[in-house]
Amino acid sequence: MIYITCNNTKYKVAIYMRLSREDDKTDDKGKYHKRDSESINNQRNILKKYISQNNLNLLGEYVDDGYSGSNFDRPNFKRMISDIEKGLINMVIVKDLSRLGRNNIETSKYVDRYFPIHKVRFIALLDDVDTEMDTMGNEMAPFKIVVNDYYNRITSKNIRTTFKNKKSEGLFLGWKAPYGYRKSSVNKYKLEIDEEAAKVVRRIFYLAKEGNSPGQIANILSEDNIPTPSMYANINRKVKSYNLWCSRTIDEMLSNETYIGNLTQGRRKKIYGVKMEIRTPKEDWIIVENTHEPIVDRETFKIVQKIRRKKLKGGFEIHNYLFRHFLRCKECSHAIGVTVRNTRRQSYTSCTYYQKYSKYKLCTPHTMNYGKLETEILSKIRELCEKNIDKNTLKTIIKNEEKNNNRYEKLKIQFNEFQDKLDNYDNYFDDIYLDLKKNIINEEQYNRAKVRLEKEKEDIIERLKKTKQKLSNTSNESAKEKDIVKFINKYLSFEKPPKQLIALLIDRVEIDENKKIDIYFNFKI
Repeated sequence: MIYITCNNTKYKVAIYMRLSREDDKTDDKGKYHKRDSESINNQRNILKKYISQNNLNLLGEYVDDGYSGSNFDRPNFKRMISDIEKGLINMVIVKDLSRLGRNNIETSKYVDRYFPIHKVRFIALLDDVDTEMDTMGNEMAPFKIVVNDYYNRITSKNIRTTFKNKKSEGLFLGWKAPYGYRKSSVNKYKLEIDEEAAKVVRRIFYLAKEGNSPGQIANILSEDNIPTPSMYANINRKVKSYNLWCSRTIDEMLSNETYIGNLTQGRRKKIYGVKMEIRTPKEDWIIVENTHEPIVDRETFKIVQKIRRKKLKGGFEIHNYLFRHFLRCKECSHAIGVTVRNTRRQSYTSCTYYQKYSKYKLCTPHTMNYGKLETEILSKIRELCEKNIDKNTLKTIIKNEEKNNNRYEKLKIQFNEFQDKLDNYDNYFDDIYLDLKKNIINEEQYNRAKVRLEKEKEDIIERLKKTKQKLSNTSNESAKEKDIVKFINKYLSFEKPPKQLIALLIDRVEIDENKKIDIYFNFKI
């Protein structure tokens, strides 16, 4: 245990306590048992006893009960950090390092960098860590942090395995039921129909069966002011949604077998250490049939899946448009998409933000015939390339390259000379030492010669560094000019250049609502 021996009145102390499910024990049957040794009350008693023994000035308690140590997105931890930056706190005490966190990278960042930079003394009592004292715990802290991270990963893995087994048994383990259902009041692992939301689900499948796309269905629901799933569940979103339905939400609902009574879980998985989820491929989903009452009949679901497959494969022709992913809306900065829009199979551009929320006029269409647009962009790029790679420009680049080559050779000669001199200094030191031993020079003369040689050696090392940097800069300048010439000449040799070459030349193409085109290159030409 650490005891403070310096002036205690200068410290404004915060005690931080954390507890999560990962701190519980899991038995062979997957049941959880609380560990009293890690409880908030236990942590508080240990910390307050220490505060009392050392006559410290306790400013506040910060408690995160039920939050994982794998990330630091915890409300009271963030409140404590805010108070540190306001100058209200200059000492943080925790029971042990694992209470601060179990993520190796983030925990190390706070202990080794954040607290020292903000002049905060950090103490982990049971681990004997104190950032202002020379303790054995400080030496061991990096290893304990790694062990805590490893323990957390193993615990998380065990919990995931337990959850997977339960899901395979047809038990619902989500924190929130899918839209259209609610958790049963009798058995929290079972789903029951929420009739109010279920009506909307049935309407969505009916509209899809009638041939409406997810985007069209989203617009219909938004226009009718139907609350989105997050608004219906009273979930606060960080991003303002304007209560607008999203086509992706509709598409995910239309593919979810949960609505026909087959419990579908594992559609997303968490990334360890960050508050983030990613979608998983369908083959990794856990689907258990006939676990609850369906909202949609199987025949309707089957028809909708056929319509979706047809639209994905046959209804819309997939083109590898040359400038797809390069087009941006000047007004709202969202992507400009390309779609086939008429029976003549002509492609047109459209601002994706406008397209998604056309009813609300959040942007303008930016509609253009894609074929004509591509021709115009290629023409503009060619014109700019030819203008900047004319004979005079080539002559200038060749001259610059010759100058760079001459400069590079001179610098290389200079660098080699400095390197040779540096290599000889060991011989110089050996020579004056032998002269001293042979009584050719006395000790005073030896010391003067030694100081002079050391100073000369330092000067040579510094000049060697500068010459090496100049060599690098000269080489980079020459390579850059060569690359520009290479890319442009390659572009000019193609009637329609490949997409890879376009990506080397340009960063993006911005189109405004008046159809003015601005091309942004990856380098100045």
